[in-house]
Amino acid sequence: HQFYLSNGMLTSNSHSYSYAIDSFMCAWLMTYYEAEWLCSYLESQMGNADSRGAAIATVRSFGYSIGRVDVNLSTDRWVIGPDGRTFVPPLLSVKGLGQSAVDEITAHRPYRDVEDLCWNEDGSWRHSKFNKKALEGLIKVGAFESMGIIGPAPEDEKPGRTRFRSWR
Repeated sequence: HQFYLSNGMLTSNSHSYSYAIDSFMCAWLMTYYEAEWLCSYLESQMGNADSRGAAIATVRSFGYSIGRVDVNLSTDRWVIGPDGRTFVPPLLSVKGLGQSAVDEITAHRPYRDVEDLCWNEDGSWRHSKFNKKALEGLIKVGAFESMGIIGPAPEDEKPGRTRFRSWR
């Protein structure tokens, strides 16, 4: 419907009606699918660093946590972790990783160790787009936690070795 106001302006209520429908749908999703709604909220704020920080603060205010990028859990989007209370950031948030490299990483998962990540059974390099720069980016953000190769050394290893564990 269009209305002429007393000052001669033309207005429409269809714009406000569509916002009302969007607001109702968001409220319904937030009520019944809270984790999924928050995950999509994080995804929508990926492009702007300021709004991304506010989105992360909002997610934490609901009692959820933000995990680390992980080579076995992360995809090209935000995902809900296995516990249902942790949001795992996308692999695309790692500097040096593009969509092609992410597609290769997710196609060959799960990874047990570095050899499984990098080489085929015949000893050839597994990936064509996943390169040294991408590997360095994953190391810097600690994306190998699920493989158990980076972190505190087990008790049976030499004392004082706390950064990298051997994987064999």
